[in-house]
Amino acid sequence: TADGVLHPLPAPSVDTDMGLERISAVLQHVNSNYEIDLFQKLLDAAAESIGCANEGQASLKVVADHIRSCGFLIADGVTPSNEGRGYVLRRIVRRACRHGNKLGAKGSFFYRIVAALVAEMGEAFPELKQQQAHIERVLKGEEEQFAKTLEQGLKILEQDLVGLKGQPAITTDNHPIRLMVNSGLMSDYTPSLRSGAEGVGLYRTEIPFQVRDRFPSEEEQYQIYRSVLQTFKGMPVVLRTLDVGGDKPLNYFPIREANPFLGWRGIRITLDHPEIFVTQVHAMLRANVGVNNLEILLPMISGSAELDESLFLINRVRAEIEEELGESIRLPKIGAMIEVPSAVYQIEDICELVDFVSIGTNDLTQYLLAVDRNNENVADLYSSLHPAVLKAMCQIVEGARVSDTPVSVCGELAGDPLGVMALLGMGIDTLSMSVGSLLRAKKVILSFSLSELVELLKQALEMPDAPSVRALYATKLDQRGLGGFIRAGK
Repeated sequence: TADGVLHPLPAPSVDTDMGLERISAVLQHVNSNYEIDLFQKLLDAAAESIGCANEGQASLKVVADHIRSCGFLIADGVTPSNEGRGYVLRRIVRRACRHGNKLGAKGSFFYRIVAALVAEMGEAFPELKQQQAHIERVLKGEEEQFAKTLEQGLKILEQDLVGLKGQPAITTDNHPIRLMVNSGLMSDYTPSLRSGAEGVGLYRTEIPFQVRDRFPSEEEQYQIYRSVLQTFKGMPVVLRTLDVGGDKPLNYFPIREANPFLGWRGIRITLDHPEIFVTQVHAMLRANVGVNNLEILLPMISGSAELDESLFLINRVRAEIEEELGESIRLPKIGAMIEVPSAVYQIEDICELVDFVSIGTNDLTQYLLAVDRNNENVADLYSSLHPAVLKAMCQIVEGARVSDTPVSVCGELAGDPLGVMALLGMGIDTLSMSVGSLLRAKKVILSFSLSELVELLKQALEMPDAPSVRALYATKLDQRGLGGFIRAGK
């Protein structure tokens, strides 16, 4: 529109829903007016290359019209209403999303669409295939200029972020947010401290296990945990117990299953092998003596029984160490990762047993949406901004509030600028992310009021799908001058 603002449209008619859903799935990777304009130029160039007002040209124009009318841009007089249009969109966009690289595309989003258009319609309209090189040339200069503009803008943003390191993360209406880092390597320590992180929200203890050809001894684990606890002395350090299986194998402890993500992983393995769990907890509690900033996080909790067993073993280890030392030691806070749907529905019971809960958005998303995030055939269906995922997280927050149990988030969503907006709207005030995402998250927090984000979340929960939610938050981010935080294809 003339004011440069992306305005959402009312829901399209039923007969075009599928087409619009597919095109929106592509456009969730397109986050600025310039990129959308560039996409439209591609479609216009493709239509013009046919050179006559035939069905092929009309089909391409229809695609361009849908782009303008699917909730990202308004085009006066465009009203999608034809089943055939939805079919064209569905075919083109599915191919672009899932098979772009296999079509000889050159890697960029725009070339993937060109390749998809040619592959889908080139046989019926050979003129389109003949003009493929011309279409790509039309885009080349535009895309190169866009890349330069984007790079310049990002440099300015990065320079602005450096000055935020010493500032607290506080919303414009004075609500403080704790920003912590995810870690697992010693090389993370210095950058984490320099970034202004307020502790380690997730230390992945599986990494020291994965880099060895055998289980690390208790003494080796003790040295690792002691190092991170002392480095962040005075700040909380959340050590997650061994979380392997699924997409995190150990070469010396092979697990062969038909469906590893629904099988033997996380706390299930370590409770079945209590010697692994007890040795690790023993090293953790020893490392915490005299430092007292340890918190323990239990992964893949699906119900109260696993917590009962884990807590029994932790208390047993504590008693053993106290006997060895001849003095009492402080029991650290114990938390549960909420990443399994059953835990969402039992959140109140779980919170009665632990000191805090941490939402693992990566696994929670794939379990709720039945999408393997590593499977390219369904990867476009995976999004932690899906309304169903957001509603599940709201249920977790509400359930935890009954017992006043703190809730944090340590999944990738916590470091996504759009995710930060959604999570704060739920009332979550502790986020843990990669060190590279921390300053961007802080900038977002400093740019919005909590009351505004609460109202935005209400709108997001009424949205039909993840692309619509993403568009809602991306528009608000762009209005704050932070659109450069989201790049095409991310």
